[in-house]
Amino acid sequence: MEATTMMADLTLSDELQDVDLGDKRRNERYVRIAGRLAAQPDKSVPDAMENHAEVEAYYRLMSNDAAEHQTLLEPHFDKTSRRSEASQTVLVAHDTTEFAYAIHDEPSRENLARLRANQQGFHWHASLAVSADGTRAPLGLVASRPYVHASQIEGQEALRFLARAEWTSGQ
Repeated sequence: MEATTMMADLTLSDELQDVDLGDKRRNERYVRIAGRLAAQPDKSVPDAMENHAEVEAYYRLMSNDAAEHQTLLEPHFDKTSRRSEASQTVLVAHDTTEFAYAIHDEPSRENLARLRANQQGFHWHASLAVSADGTRAPLGLVASRPYVHASQIEGQEALRFLARAEWTSGQ
């Protein structure tokens, strides 16, 4: 099956419907919030939400221990794997992006690393599966890893690129 056909009827709600954040209402809130953010990727959280209550719901959800990065993305990873299995050959593109924020005053923002004298931030490594059928249609992420210190991956460079990609070799 051609990858562009596989992706044609995909909705964010379908993609995330299997999320398990420990509570049905929390799951529904996540899907709703993700939909708002995806519909307006150029907007900040307050601008993308319909009202102040939705903004508060977003911040409550993101501060909940159940809303771990991998947990939020697991349904997408699983569906990406299924789409990839339907393709004969899949390419996985890797990229690391730096998210840098200017430091205007002290104290520093919590949970961010100092990148430069006047910047804090973090890095995000993503692995995107694309079809190799000539269309290079995106199939989805197979890995996503935010990190704040180079020491977290030092000596493990190969693992960063191989994480969550073992299924490509059928193992």
